[in-house]
Amino acid sequence: MNQNKFTFQSENLVVDYISFNITGSDNTESIAKYWFYLPGNQHQVSFRQLEYDPSFKSFWEGTTIHFSGTNAAQFYKIIQAEKFD
Repeated sequence: MNQNKFTFQSENLVVDYISFNITGSDNTESIAKYWFYLPGNQHQVSFRQLEYDPSFKSFWEGTTIHFSGTNAAQFYKIIQAEKFD
């Protein structure tokens, strides 16, 4: 059986959006410092704090980190190169 290996490049796909949900983390500040204050980290990142809202029946609480556009594509390259722990 011959299996094809699909990649983003072979399928002409691009990363346009990456989002992480972080729950129960007290170190949101340290994560923000990593993206905004270390030399060489010039990415545009959006942090959103979500809290329980019974009117919307939102049961997820935590922080969401969003990368979009070229920032998401660059972050994906960092992940592929295993430079992100």
